[in-house]
Amino acid sequence: MFKAMDGPMKVAPFTLHFYPSRYLLMYLFLLCFSVLLSLYYLPLDSLQFLSVSLLVIGICLRSFFSTKKVGQLVYRDQCWQLITGDKTVLADLYQATVWRSLVVMNFCAIGDGSKCSLILWPESAAKQQLRQLRVMLRHYPVYRDTII
Repeated sequence: MFKAMDGPMKVAPFTLHFYPSRYLLMYLFLLCFSVLLSLYYLPLDSLQFLSVSLLVIGICLRSFFSTKKVGQLVYRDQCWQLITGDKTVLADLYQATVWRSLVVMNFCAIGDGSKCSLILWPESAAKQQLRQLRVMLRHYPVYRDTII
């Protein structure tokens, strides 16, 4: 009934192209707005309110613009590649959380060991590519066992 496999399971090469996410911008805007709204009810004078408000807005803008904009995610020859413009980083996937409307992938770069998280919203890529990625992450051996 079951036949023994010859060697490790092979996974076909996979490429995912990304688009900018409006969901992330919306969530950061709502977070910033709710913090600013809650600051309004604190007993602060106008200078303190202005300085704290500018600090909150600066933190939200920095968190949005400091994220790495990944153009492509490629899986080929049992290795992940994160491609941003002209820079390609080889990385190992050590953890992923997969839901229907959100995928979070945690990578460790090969070489320098830096860690990177990749968050994919439903609008981040084509629906068919996102579906293929979710199936691949749930059912195929694309993870690295240990982190160095």
